[in-house]
Amino acid sequence: MDGHERPDVVEYQNDVFLPLMASFEQRMAQWTQRLECVELVHVEPELGPDEKQIITVFQDESCFHVNDHKQTMWYTLCSFLEILISCSRKLAGVMEG
Repeated sequence: MDGHERPDVVEYQNDVFLPLMASFEQRMAQWTQRLECVELVHVEPELGPDEKQIITVFQDESCFHVNDHKQTMWYTLCSFLEILISCSRKLAGVMEG
């Protein structure tokens, strides 16, 4: 058991989390499939004057491991120059000392 079946967790999911997400869903864009259409159709939410659209971003723990064991990296020119300057300062200190 990893904890999501515990009675207190199930109670929180049913009594707090799911009703809250249902209330948020009214302010989210929806993707629906119409009977006459095979493709999904994007439907914007109907918002009141002071309401803002909610855009959900879901992730799971697998995204934290996506770059593990990589042998290469992407650098911007600025970050690459910062690394070069830092390394040259360290190298200069080693050569002087």
